[in-house]
Amino acid sequence: MLANLAGAALVAGQAGVLAAGQAGALSLPAGRQFPARALPGCAAWTRPDRAQATGPVRAGAGLVNRYRPQARDLAGLLAIGDAAMTTNPAAARGLSLAILAGCQAAAIVAGHPRQQWARLLGQWCDTELRPWFSDHLLWDAYLTALWSGTPADPDGEIPSMLVGAAAAQHPDWLPAFRAYLAMEAKPASLDPLRAEVRAMLRAGWRPAPPAGVSRAELVHAIRQASDRPDGTRRPRAPQAAETATGPA
Repeated sequence: MLANLAGAALVAGQAGVLAAGQAGALSLPAGRQFPARALPGCAAWTRPDRAQATGPVRAGAGLVNRYRPQARDLAGLLAIGDAAMTTNPAAARGLSLAILAGCQAAAIVAGHPRQQWARLLGQWCDTELRPWFSDHLLWDAYLTALWSGTPADPDGEIPSMLVGAAAAQHPDWLPAFRAYLAMEAKPASLDPLRAEVRAMLRAGWRPAPPAGVSRAELVHAIRQASDRPDGTRRPRAPQAAETATGPA
């Protein structure tokens, strides 16, 4: 559901189809309801008979793919989990990768001098974590292009998501793709299939468009939600104040 709502925001923002400030229409009840009810991944969870809003619309912030090398100038400081890498949460890989990194860090600390910890963990992260980071960069670039109506480029890089779409035409690919989805195999395991997908694209195959409303319909609904009948812009919904408690 979050991925579909993020798609609505990307259509409004990254595709450049709305004037500055109009993307804020997604923070209004009317701007929220259309994407939530029209997108298949959201509709079942946001039906009025099943769910009710408990507050204003809130936008996620800082949800970017980021990879951070281990600090080498401070012995004993090791980064795992989100401190080492963050990726698009749509794939739900963060916790699994954080546990793997934690186990590796514990093994390194138990078996090596402090001065070697960061170097050894950094080498492991470059081998075991960074491929998933690179995979997400390609994945997200493809999603942005897909939402903006840009067709897949046969001469460009082939993202894993496109391999998954092509696997619908090749059931014999499914074991390899399932191993990738289960993180039993790294993204590079799909490289032989990427070459096949490239050939399919050159032969004219294209993935089916996402289910639900079209990009044009979604943009039209967001524009309608952002303007009053007289053409003036509605104010954004106020955000509830938040306070943090804890030791001073």
